[in-house]
Amino acid sequence: MWGTGKVYTLAVPLNPEYSNFARHALFVATTLRMAELSQSTSMLSSYISAEAFFALPAINLSGESVFKLSSTDRLQEVIPGYILREGQLEVSPGPDITKSGNYLLTLGVDTISVAGLNYNRNESNLDSYSRDELLAIVASNDAINASVFDGNTESLTRTLTVEQKGTELWKWCLFLILVFLLLESLLIRFWNKNAS
Repeated sequence: MWGTGKVYTLAVPLNPEYSNFARHALFVATTLRMAELSQSTSMLSSYISAEAFFALPAINLSGESVFKLSSTDRLQEVIPGYILREGQLEVSPGPDITKSGNYLLTLGVDTISVAGLNYNRNESNLDSYSRDELLAIVASNDAINASVFDGNTESLTRTLTVEQKGTELWKWCLFLILVFLLLESLLIRFWNKNAS
């Protein structure tokens, strides 16, 4: 397969006359890392869409073998479309797959690869409305019973408390009770003196 390999080069030869890199501890770590990176680690995944595809290394197709893409629980199975392009096999699941999950790509009786098909991530968009946009939405629809608060104010907790509980009048009520009790006790005390 052309165009998919990797080449690692050193700026200095490994000859001890020019460098001690071959005897250094980094040499082992470097060669180990090159070996790790030379492995194929591509994950086959795609979104569920008619235009989506995932790519595999090209394989030799012979006879009338047919690709099949089936879920791992074998409840859904489709024949995907594919194109051989630039040394790769591009497989398109097509519009028939509606459930996300892991799917097996088989050619005849051989399993070629496993691919993960996921729902589109548009619902995970974290953009939010501005305050003015929210006010416009609430104002345009009378069926929406909502209030929009400015979250940047320091008194937001107080504003929310007033909105949920209403104006708290118990302090005024307690104050008036104490005043009326004082008035009543004064009236009783002085009324009895004047009456006798």
